[in-house]
Parts: sequence; structure tokens; C-alpha cells
Amino acid sequence: MDVARSAGVSQSTVSYVLRGTPGVSITPATRRRVLEAAEKLGYAPHFSASSLASGKTDIVGLLLPSQDYQFQIYYSDMVQGIIQEADHTPYFFLYLGQDQVDKYRRCFSRKYLDGAVIIQSRDDDFHIRALQDYGVPMVTVDYVNSAGCPSVTMDYEAAVDAAYAYMASRGRRAIALVCSDRGLQPNRRHLKRHHELCKLYGAGIRFANVDYEKVQASGFRLGAYLDREPWDGFVVDGGVRGRLIAEHCRSRGKKVGVDFDLCVLCTGDRNVEMPSGVLVLEASGRELGRQAWKTMEQMLEGRASECGNTVLPFLSTRSE
Repeated sequence: MDVARSAGVSQSTVSYVLRGTPGVSITPATRRRVLEAAEKLGYAPHFSASSLASGKTDIVGLLLPSQDYQFQIYYSDMVQGIIQEADHTPYFFLYLGQDQVDKYRRCFSRKYLDGAVIIQSRDDDFHIRALQDYGVPMVTVDYVNSAGCPSVTMDYEAAVDAAYAYMASRGRRAIALVCSDRGLQPNRRHLKRHHELCKLYGAGIRFANVDYEKVQASGFRLGAYLDREPWDGFVVDGGVRGRLIAEHCRSRGKKVGVDFDLCVLCTGDRNVEMPSGVLVLEASGRELGRQAWKTMEQMLEGRASECGNTVLPFLSTRSE
């Protein structure tokens, strides 16, 4: 009240300025008077009191993969995109780990959070199901959930479509998809589309999936295993493995674009240098994060009916 009286404005105007409420038009002169009055009076809003009055905390939880995975580049890019897109808003973020279930449930049960962005690639609904009863807006990133919450993911099916169409246009007839399941939804979507395309292309092209984890478990090196078949095209999940295959083929005297073609599906290893002529289809973790925050902001503003599943395209480039 003292700040409002000193600045010559209403208490609601003081609240809007000090809370940084988005969507409220405050003139620069009025904002300056309020801030100067607050500083002169030594006023700072009390978090608990303002949260109790407004029913909001201005805190959004980032529910990240377990500590073994959450600092991978792909996930870090998603977090960076979220934070950058939310920079103009009054919201803060609380990092929560999916391997600390009791802790993140306590945050929800005590109403610390206005919303949650759940970043994961694992193909299960455990975490989102665990939080649905708290009635907090949620969006999943890199994962299409079956719980009815909005999601933001890459178009993994279209990436396989583009890779196989490229191989067919190059006249390749023996194509290996190097991809493991690992319980990750993006991989499973790659593999499901692979099996669908095997039927669509018919007998003219021979497709096969090479599970690199099973190859390693059987005692083979990936390159040596691939030598057992006369492959002339490779579609590889991951830049590091793509480069290894390119180098292995080169050591056998084969040239990319001549003796074989290579398409690499990149997510968190975008900076891996590829030999000339490789088709790279890159997923942008940062753009996933940006789109996730846009969806979350709509939900926080009460526009959940506008939110659905957002699917982003891979970016296509040719290495020089």
C-alpha cells in the first residue's frame, strides 16, 4: 500500500510491475515510478504471501532424465531452448531428476509448481502418470505420451522416409539401418517405420536392421559385422557411429557416394565431422525446447484447448 501511495498508482499496478506480469500494459513512466518508490521504501514482495494471494508460484518444473543422461548434448539443447524462449516471462525453473521420484512428487503435492515440462526419450508413461492427479499443466518433450498431455517431438518417421528415398534415388539396393531399440521411443519409431517401408518398397530393395548393441554383445566390431554382407547403403542412428562406419568403409578402399551411400540421423552429436558426400538429417534439441515452452505458456495462460502434439522436421544437409 505504501508503494502504491508513494508512486500514485493502484495496488494492482504495483503488483503487475513487481511481479512482471505478462500481457499487462504499463507505461515506462509508471513502471519507473513504481520501481523507484519500491526501492526508496526498501520493499520486496514476499514470495509465500504473493503465492498465497495469487495461487501461483511462477515456478515451472523441468523433469529431466536420470543423472546418467540429463547432461547429454541433446537434452542440454532442449533445456537451453526452453530457458531462452521463456526469458521474456516471469517464470523461474526448478530442475528435477526422474530418478528422484519421491522428491519430485513432493514438489507437486506441496504445490510448488505452476507447470512441468517432462523431457524424456524412454517409451513409458510412468512419470507423467505419477503426476497427473496433481492437476498441473504438463507437456512432454521428445516423447509422445498416451496420457493425453501435449507433446513436442521430432518427426522420426519422416526422417526414415527421407533417408530411404535418398538411398533409392541413388540406386542402392542393399540398405542397412543401424539402430538399436534400447527402450527409447525415437528408436522404436525409426524401427517401426523401417518395417513399414520394407513392405512398401517390395522385393526391389533389400532392407535390414542392424542392432549395434547386439552386435557388440556378440563380440563383433560393427564394421567387421557389416563386412559380412554386400551393403551399398547405410542409414545410421547417431553421428559417432556414422563416422565409424564411414571410416571403416574407407579403410576397405570404398568411397562414399561411389561404392556406397551414407545417411546419418543426428540428435545430440551434431558436431561430429563427416566425410564429404554424407547426407545428414539433424534433429534440433533447441527448437524442441522452444516449442515446448510455447506449448507450456499456452497452458499456463489457460489455453490448453489450443495445445496438441507438435512434430518438428529434421534438417537436411550434405557434408562437404
